[in-house]
Amino acid sequence: MHFAYIRWSSDEQAKGDSERRQLQAARAYASKSNLELRDENILIDPGLSAFTGENVSRGKLGQFLKDVEAGKIPRGACLITENLDRLSRQNINITMDILRGLMKAGIDVHTIKDGHVYKAKDFGIMDHMMSGMGAYLSNLESAKKRDRLNAAWENKRKNIHAKKLTARCPEWLKLTKDRTDFVKNEQREKIVRSIFTDAANGLGCYTIVRRLNEQRIPPFGRGRKNKQGVQGWHSSSVLKILTNRAVLGEFQPHRRNNGKREKVGEVHKDYYPAIIDEELFLRAQAAREGRRIKSAAVKKGKNVANLFSGLLKCAYCQSTMRFENKGFGSKGGTYLVCDNARRGFKCEKARWKYSDFEASFIEFCEELDIAALVGGDKEEQERLKLSHEIEATEAKIASLESARDAFLETLEKVKTTSRDYIAGKVDEKTDQIADAKAMLESKEEQELNALRSKPVDTEELKKIISQLQGNGDYLLRAQIAAEIRKFVETIVMAPAGDVPLIPRALEQMKKDGIDLSTVGDPTEHQHEKWFRVHFKDRFCLWCLTLIIPGNLRRHFR
Repeated sequence: MHFAYIRWSSDEQAKGDSERRQLQAARAYASKSNLELRDENILIDPGLSAFTGENVSRGKLGQFLKDVEAGKIPRGACLITENLDRLSRQNINITMDILRGLMKAGIDVHTIKDGHVYKAKDFGIMDHMMSGMGAYLSNLESAKKRDRLNAAWENKRKNIHAKKLTARCPEWLKLTKDRTDFVKNEQREKIVRSIFTDAANGLGCYTIVRRLNEQRIPPFGRGRKNKQGVQGWHSSSVLKILTNRAVLGEFQPHRRNNGKREKVGEVHKDYYPAIIDEELFLRAQAAREGRRIKSAAVKKGKNVANLFSGLLKCAYCQSTMRFENKGFGSKGGTYLVCDNARRGFKCEKARWKYSDFEASFIEFCEELDIAALVGGDKEEQERLKLSHEIEATEAKIASLESARDAFLETLEKVKTTSRDYIAGKVDEKTDQIADAKAMLESKEEQELNALRSKPVDTEELKKIISQLQGNGDYLLRAQIAAEIRKFVETIVMAPAGDVPLIPRALEQMKKDGIDLSTVGDPTEHQHEKWFRVHFKDRFCLWCLTLIIPGNLRRHFR
């Protein structure tokens, strides 16, 4: 059994002739030496560095060495490669360990360039000297090349505002011929802006992807093809855009260190042309985080059928209330039903027609600023704008605190003259956090005053409910689903009224020593449906009970 190993470490080499040259040489050498070389035994590691050891840590060579150590490669096999530096350009000890490991396992190594064979049976002093000197020189050459490249890039970074570092840039930009600036692709700029707007309005990556593909908007770059051979958007590409601060014009230089990509220096502001403002970016991040925490990133149906997904609880057993579609016909329709009851466990199998519940909820829930979402009056629009500014400020505070914590962590580890610089950064971030919190407090006060001064127009809400349930507009319903989650913690539903709860409440009253003759008729209004909404205030969690029938409510909360 014979193998060949082919490797190159850079994209520039891939664009050249490296693979073809090495492959042709390996096959010619095997034929000349009467060694059978099968295609499945040709190991290729494209773009993996032997200087950092990537080809061993995550390449085909690493797997081959593991198979050798495990005894899966029979003794007497050989490995053909162009030169020893294809296997390793690390320090002499590491390179020699690899070679000695192969010799110990009975694997011969053939190097094409010098026609030498390192034989496992008689690996002698000359082999040690040749391989050791070659390993030393290869490592020295790679180290010098690394230092020259680092120096060149450091010089480029110093002149970053006079001339751009590289032609690589976000896919909505292109470098000018004189390499002094980037120009926008207006069509792609609009697409990116629409992605951030959708995200800020509560839509998840899956939903945004579907919208882009349904509208036949071409993806950036090559894009993956579906089974029909059509290129389309994917959640990963949308997420990559949403987390890329290049949309704000920022650029963070990086470099490779031992195969890992690490940040170099500070972020450069205004390196790229900004295509969205910071408020929209922060609102999108806040919405994404809110969806993650509330598990709201659920793949919704075509018309966002359930505005309350993940919020509804059964009043009788505290299980989740599920959305159920019973299809068309006289017994069809959409309902909310307890998950325990639906699965046959002990609970009240009573349903609440979804459209009735949605209308009741929106009409009674005065905390939701839904009217502003569908184009209310000027004051409502101003309140919505203020709400967006609060979301953006909260996200900004979180980002600043994260940056400050990172500097603090670095400060604890550093014991050089750079401590003063890092400590200054910590102070700078702390001041920025204090300013942002002061701004947040001011905006929250403005919002509270606006909410107090503007009563909800019930008739307007009824129109909105009708619009919601009539046109099935996906984006509008998704926005309102996101708006609900900003204010609502949970909704407790009792679709069978108090019937299942009265016996439990009476038993509790007996235990409390209450004279039941003073309570009155406990069955009054017992069949009336009710729901209780737990609202999330900016400062505390409080509870509001809507449609309160009977006089026993306090005993079965």
